[in-house]
Amino acid sequence: MTYFMVFEHGILAFIVLIDGNIISRIPLRLKHGLSYQAYNFTYLTWTVLFALSTASKSPIYDVLDWNNDPSGAATVASIVLLVICPLIFVFCWWFSLPRRRLYQERKDFMSTSNDDTGYHDSNGTTS
Repeated sequence: MTYFMVFEHGILAFIVLIDGNIISRIPLRLKHGLSYQAYNFTYLTWTVLFALSTASKSPIYDVLDWNNDPSGAATVASIVLLVICPLIFVFCWWFSLPRRRLYQERKDFMSTSNDDTGYHDSNGTTS
């Protein structure tokens, strides 16, 4: 395990998690899991196409060596798609729940604290 590998996968994932949930406050919903799984499936499909192309001399990842060990690569791909990626997504979703609750409380507060006279635009008029 090299520094580059740890940085590329671990530290970068931590930075994205902090940026998305604390700094940018991007809400994560369970329905986003479908696009996440679609991306993972597309990437694994790309690794197969890359391995089958004539341009590839070595696999992108050693554990996904579709040319020399297709059954091992299929096993790893299945575990990643069906176990690891859903667990990562559920962890990220769970991590975003406190921010979502805070956002909902703020939204509820703003809707109850509005003036009963109507909506005020930037000119101060009521509609």
